[in-house]
Amino acid sequence: MVYGYPSGLQDVDYSFPKIASHAVEIKATYDGGTSSPHLHRIKMVRKTQFDSDGMSGGPVFYIGNEKGSLFVGWAGMVMRGSGSSEYLHFLAANFLIEMAFHHPVDEIIRLEK
Repeated sequence: MVYGYPSGLQDVDYSFPKIASHAVEIKATYDGGTSSPHLHRIKMVRKTQFDSDGMSGGPVFYIGNEKGSLFVGWAGMVMRGSGSSEYLHFLAANFLIEMAFHHPVDEIIRLEK
């Protein structure tokens, strides 16, 4: 499951100050890793087509099964998609947690350069 706020579904009216925000919930299937470390790919299963611009930053969840008990787990965060593709890329939750708890901010900035 992927949650987000696609740009094309948001409504901002500047003449009469109003903002209408519309979230979407999309089913998706795991499509494997990518050539980038910690980046994975999912294929959206959606009934209506829309540009996935604006989905970035949205959470990705999965349904797991441990010893016959189902649970919902956090898989990661959407990093990118495309209006012409059924695929979204997401950064793995375990990597995000590791970055948040084990790297000082100045070290993260050095890693990005």
